[in-house]
Amino acid sequence: MMPAMSLRRIRGLTVASTLGMALALLGSPTASQEVQDWSTRAAQRIRMLQQDSAPSHEPSGAINVGALDESRSAVHPLVVISGERWTVIAVCDGCGDMDVVAYDALGRPEASDVRPGGDAVVHLAGNERFRVAVEMIDCRSAPCGYALQFFRQPD
Repeated sequence: MMPAMSLRRIRGLTVASTLGMALALLGSPTASQEVQDWSTRAAQRIRMLQQDSAPSHEPSGAINVGALDESRSAVHPLVVISGERWTVIAVCDGCGDMDVVAYDALGRPEASDVRPGGDAVVHLAGNERFRVAVEMIDCRSAPCGYALQFFRQPD
């Protein structure tokens, strides 16, 4: 049996090596290029969906990018002032199905896109504080990347 001190040292080396490998992989040119490629594809897909579903709307803020495992969700807040019209567009990478649901302040679903597929478009109006949930229904290679952007119709 090895002394406790040696085990701690071995565990520390293992953790450090694993962390070092993970950081090296994330910082590698290949991983960095893959992230850049996904960001470019996501922006292009969002732009195409926006032109089809809300051509008069303008982007509000940057594209929100994340990754989710199957059956997981992420929430993005949105405040809609009376008279405003908004569109939420989301796309995913490597997923079979992703849904977007906008919940009101009481947690009730107000609008959603739960059609099968990896693209979602949700239209919102009113005077409400929304929680927009991206729900990963089917992820082929976890975690699946997603990108979401808010668009506002100008006055």
